[in-house]
Amino acid sequence: MTNLYDKLDEIKQNPLSYQGKLVKSRYWPEIMEIIFITPMENTINCAFSTLDKNIYSPKMFNIDELKEIEIIDQDFGGNSNNFFLAMAGYIIRNNYELDPYFAVGISKIDPLPHQLDAVYNYILPRGVLRFMIADDPGAGKTIMAGLVIKEYI
Repeated sequence: MTNLYDKLDEIKQNPLSYQGKLVKSRYWPEIMEIIFITPMENTINCAFSTLDKNIYSPKMFNIDELKEIEIIDQDFGGNSNNFFLAMAGYIIRNNYELDPYFAVGISKIDPLPHQLDAVYNYILPRGVLRFMIADDPGAGKTIMAGLVIKEYI
């Protein structure tokens, strides 16, 4: 881990880049976040807060005291692509709880409005497993039956 003393030249050049960085030190009982940091000639004026923003701690440090303030790397490691794939799988797996037309979204069909109306406004709300779909030839009875089965599954 690096400390603020090692980064003093960078802090003097661009103090705004250190806002939001996490630090730990013997000065505080827990990890703190840098709110602002202002370098002066022989001192550094800083303000820190806890992560839950309950404690605000302004303090002026001598240059040598910065050696005791360690910067915590926020890189959590791991493969970000695998993480996003896992999150997409989680969303797909739990989407049926929130999406009223879930079967339409996961099927490779483009249902017509009368098919959606029949399935989602008449068949599914009744909760009866036996239902007769009687319609004209070519109206999409198979698509409606498939949507009903997919929703029940």
